[in-house]
Amino acid sequence: RRIEERLVEGVRGRVSGARRVGEAGAHAPHIASFIFSEVAGETLLFALDMAGIAASSGAACSSRSLEPSPALLAMRIPRDEAASAIRFSWGPSTSEAEVERLLDVLPGLVEQNRAARRTAGRSA
Repeated sequence: RRIEERLVEGVRGRVSGARRVGEAGAHAPHIASFIFSEVAGETLLFALDMAGIAASSGAACSSRSLEPSPALLAMRIPRDEAASAIRFSWGPSTSEAEVERLLDVLPGLVEQNRAARRTAGRSA
């Protein structure tokens, strides 16, 4: 529970435009999915991977797909928002230091992603 609380509070406090997917209390105890407004989920996922942070952009059952998570679409989340979702999961061996590292890296990667999208939008 401590890992979940720290992750959720940290993302909400450090990343503007981030919102957790799902209703309060209706979450698996080892997974947190967030929608990051104005972010390309696959690009953010790649940047996280390059930083040594494992995450997913969809449901575990569709991890090889570039399509938005069918679960998010079934929740009536608009396709563009579902495409900006990132799912983090953890287990018994996940340390608080790993969560802190994610929280240190994530805000900058989100802002870089948004800036790149704005630049690309101006040149289109």
